Formats: sequence, structure tokens, C-alpha cells
Amino acid sequence: PWDCECRDIMYLRNWVADHTSIVMRWDGKAVNDPDSAKCAGTNN
Repeated sequence: PWDCECRDIMYLRNWVADHTSIVMRWDGKAVNDPDSAKCAGTNN
């Protein structure tokens, strides 16, 4: 998971670009959807 404490948009953009294949959403099945990325907590 990315560092949710980091609010830098370039960090988020780069993280999503580097991890596109694992950014998923649920639509009755797992669907690859990098545009659905959102922070769900911190890794602290």
C-alpha cells in the first residue's frame, strides 16, 4: 500500500503508474481499474 500520509499528488500518480496491475475494484468480480485508487488507511 502507498503511504496515505503523503499528500503529494505526484507520489500518488507515480504509485498508481507503478502498480497499475494491482489496483482493482469490485464489480461482481475483480476488475483492473487504476482510476479507482483511493487511500484506505495508513501503513503506520
